[in-house]
Amino acid sequence: MKINNIIAMTARISLSLGMVGMWSVFSALKAEAANIQTFHFLNDTSETAGISYSNDGGANFNSASAGRYKATLNGGPNIYVFCVDLTHHIGFGDSYQADLDYRMTDAAGYLSGSYYLGGIGSAMTPSDYGITVTGAEAQKRADMAAYLLDTYLNASSFPGVSGSTSLLDNLVALQLAEWDILQDGGNGISTGTFQLDSGGITNYNSLVNYYEGVASLHNTYVSLTDTWIQAPIANDGSHIQNFATNRANVPEPGTAANILGIVITGGGYLIKKRRK
Repeated sequence: MKINNIIAMTARISLSLGMVGMWSVFSALKAEAANIQTFHFLNDTSETAGISYSNDGGANFNSASAGRYKATLNGGPNIYVFCVDLTHHIGFGDSYQADLDYRMTDAAGYLSGSYYLGGIGSAMTPSDYGITVTGAEAQKRADMAAYLLDTYLNASSFPGVSGSTSLLDNLVALQLAEWDILQDGGNGISTGTFQLDSGGITNYNSLVNYYEGVASLHNTYVSLTDTWIQAPIANDGSHIQNFATNRANVPEPGTAANILGIVITGGGYLIKKRRK
């Protein structure tokens, strides 16, 4: 179909439906065109601390950095992110083509190509996150994790109600709570599938318990401000780590914005033509 025909068609649609209808058309077109952007994980550990964790009930332990990380999208300004995927791995400085169409609390969807068509509950399966939960439980965990991210991701200080005023300690505890909520439902870092070693428990147990208690009060939370930075799924079912950020940090895809511009411009053109 020629571009002139596309412009005329979208303009007629916008005029016949009005502004509400035009926005519906735009939303549908946006849903069709995935918001794929380059996620770059910065090599910045200034707001993280080393931990020793187990993801198999304490049988084996691995080293990791936990806290608030920094990244870029499409080479833009630095943004804060939390990791929302304990099962997979990414190295500092690595990049991938992320889908940013969904919020964490969006309803779970099916896998289509490289990405899930839904919120983070989509990935809470044995083949992906290595867990088996009901759809309702997956949604509850997604809601709790999203509340902590929306509330604390961009915090510059903590007043001490958690038991500590240390920015670093609170950020580490929040990241640990994110992992424990998604993997275990928020049962603490001394029991369940996800656990810390004795030193980590001593340092962060009370803080993690505090944030998981806060999250449990918001287990039906609906986020309007977070974005799931969804890593692509490979043919073997694995993928690079998933992250999440505040939606204000995410630029809109250029394709959808351009389509909206065509719709508005085409509508204006037809109005002028009819007036003549």
